Amino acid sequence: LFTVRSIWPDIHAQVGAVNFSIKMRIYPQDQTLRIKGPFSLAPGQSKKDFMATGRIARLRYESTSAPMFWRLGKPVYDAVQGGLR
Repeated sequence: LFTVRSIWPDIHAQVGAVNFSIKMRIYPQDQTLRIKGPFSLAPGQSKKDFMATGRIARLRYESTSAPMFWRLGKPVYDAVQGGLR
């Protein structure tokens, strides 16, 4: 298992807020999704702290405001090895 603790987004030419959520699973066929978010990333925001634990992660970036525009580069995630309690 690993725990994701924060993100340093790499969003270029951002106009409007960008929302992201992370869905984690412990096993590939696991029916239980651990959903964290949505978290809002304001223009110019350099870091967002949160905590999500699992083996498999799926991230979703989206915008619902108008006007909006953004390009996603290579975000950096702070993840550490963890375990079941």
